[in-house]
Amino acid sequence: MYFEGNPEFNLELYLEAKELWNSVVFPKGHIPPGSTKDDFREMGATGPCGPYSEIHYDDAGGGQNATRLVSADDPMVVEI
Repeated sequence: MYFEGNPEFNLELYLEAKELWNSVVFPKGHIPPGSTKDDFREMGATGPCGPYSEIHYDDAGGGQNATRLVSADDPMVVEI
């Protein structure tokens, strides 16, 4: 997962993470974007903040594309 950006808060898409995952490990289409709620860390009003990247493991296997299950509380898709 990579941060999809948020125009409302003037936050850009986290392309560095997306491009890295596509080039090294995962096939295109298997890396979903994450929202400000799911993929942006904040520590209070004045603390450090910023986008981040997550890795999720699909325990069901089978080579399926489980991107729709990421951050959906599916017990077979676990954030590492």
